[in-house]
Amino acid sequence: VVAYRLGGGVTANEKGTLRWVRKAAEQGEGLALNALGYSILTGIDGTYDFVEAACWLTLAVERIAIDVERDRAQINLDNALEELTDAEKADVMARAAHWRGVFADKR
Repeated sequence: VVAYRLGGGVTANEKGTLRWVRKAAEQGEGLALNALGYSILTGIDGTYDFVEAACWLTLAVERIAIDVERDRAQINLDNALEELTDAEKADVMARAAHWRGVFADKR
């Protein structure tokens, strides 16, 4: 993933980076969850979706064990949640529950 992002040994390719980050996030990898949520939150992929970003960031906060990295994910999550209505926040929780089930099935 880092090679795609920085161009180390391959041509820098943001879409390639996001594809691999998404694959890792869908496996429940905490740092990838944060990277994906942040990418969606900031529109790196060309879109902004605060609900989708908050879903991935919620999961990141739950799954990252390293304090500093979890704190970064929490800041990102707080920024996303500031943009959401109560109904959208409920949607975030439903989406996160779905992914928790996916992660549990992969154990």
